[in-house]
Amino acid sequence: MPSERWTKGLIAVTTASQTVIGTASCDWKNQLAAGHVIKVDDDNENTYKIATVLTASRLLLSANYDGNRGSLVFYPGASGDDASFGSANDVWGGGSNPFFTPNGYTIFMGYADGTYKRYGIIIRFPEVKIDKGVTISSAFIRFKASANYSADTIRQKIHFNEVDDAIAPTNTAEAFALENTVDAGIDWDFTTDWVTDSTYDTIDISAGLQAIFDRPGWAYGQAVMAVIVDDGSDGWNRLRQFYAFDSAGGINKAELHVELAAGTGLSYIASRSFTTNRGYWRPLQGDSDWAEIISQETIDKIDTDIQDLSASINTITASANPRFTAFQLNLINANASIDDLSANININASEIIPLQSNIVNLNASLPNLSASTNINASEIIALQTNMINANASIANLSASININASEINALIAIHTNINASIANLSASININASNIIAIIAGNASLDGTAKQSFGIKTDGYCGRLKTTNLSSSRELELPDISESLTSMAVTNYVAAPAITASIVGNASISGQLTGFKKFYTVLGTPFAVPYWSLG
Repeated sequence: MPSERWTKGLIAVTTASQTVIGTASCDWKNQLAAGHVIKVDDDNENTYKIATVLTASRLLLSANYDGNRGSLVFYPGASGDDASFGSANDVWGGGSNPFFTPNGYTIFMGYADGTYKRYGIIIRFPEVKIDKGVTISSAFIRFKASANYSADTIRQKIHFNEVDDAIAPTNTAEAFALENTVDAGIDWDFTTDWVTDSTYDTIDISAGLQAIFDRPGWAYGQAVMAVIVDDGSDGWNRLRQFYAFDSAGGINKAELHVELAAGTGLSYIASRSFTTNRGYWRPLQGDSDWAEIISQETIDKIDTDIQDLSASINTITASANPRFTAFQLNLINANASIDDLSANININASEIIPLQSNIVNLNASLPNLSASTNINASEIIALQTNMINANASIANLSASININASEINALIAIHTNINASIANLSASININASNIIAIIAGNASLDGTAKQSFGIKTDGYCGRLKTTNLSSSRELELPDISESLTSMAVTNYVAAPAITASIVGNASISGQLTGFKKFYTVLGTPFAVPYWSLG
């Protein structure tokens, strides 16, 4: 299986909690600088990286990606990537007759005799396409024997060169200097007979290799180098011999086999995360890392596939609750609905969250939220859907007398491919709120029955947009985003199609959403602010 499965396609920030159109407060604007943009670079591996990440606690890119999985094999890439070195009685050059032998057809390991050679070997594997932080479950080096050698005890120690991108030595001095840059090593003692043209594997070396992938400076596509030295083989001619890179055009060269930790096969849309506590991009790997976007790796591993999780609540009737969370679903392929949330006299609560569903492939609906007399709450979040491919609707949000709240988030639909609507938001007398966020993202509308049904406090916002169907006392105040923003090419942003957000009385903001200008944390959750090119 290929080591990576990125393909060009949708690039979206999927962990921002809200992308606010038209009602963002002014504080984010003051934090922007001209260079603070989210730029997507497409390198020759078709991977996507964030060039500038400010103070976001975590971000995610969305694309078709299956992560590093399965078994991978890497090889020396050139004639100088394998060689032998040593001296009499001291592999690191402390004895007589020091030597360094690159570019041969075969390579010895072991101990020849007390006056001639105790061998060390180097094998460099370039272009190791494994991301930093990936967990490996096993690893070994495979050799193909070039001569017959029988059962003597061969004592070897397998080291790795503790650098980010290993460079093969080119002379005796450079080979001996590796003693100062290798790890503690792993013992490999064996008595197995080697038969010409048969293959033989080392013991598991994943611990040493994992330490390389966990280095702060490790990057996908860099080189690793194994340094295998004789560790006190008993007696002379304790040898094994294998084919080098230069033998038969390289077909018999050594192989580095790496087995990556794998899950049970969930297909992920989200694939890589950035966390400031690590300070680098890390792939989501296997089922165990799906929760990376919402927890600092504190959520238990998901060990089984989750499909078609659905549930419903047919009828909920209540007169009052201090806090009422009627229905909440998480995970994948969720369908959630509340057929009826009603009260004959009153729905009164400090916070009502009638319906909330999260993550991927969502359909959520609240056909009826009604009260004969009053809907009164400090915060009503009638319907909220998050993430990708969401369809959300409220068929009816009504009251005979009054809808009064300090904050009504009538409908919030976040992220990609969203269709959201409120068929009717009506009141016979008044809708009065200090903050109404009618529409947040997507192609969505909120239609009022009369112009007097819309009122909003305007303190705390910058900029102003008047609408043709509202009186001057009911102006809609918006942030002024046209100044102090440097226009940049669309390719420098996470691109999105044109979006029109319609708010009561045909008040609207139109334009091309060309990217996100700033990410920061609100109550531990990333927050995205869009960059608009207003027409």
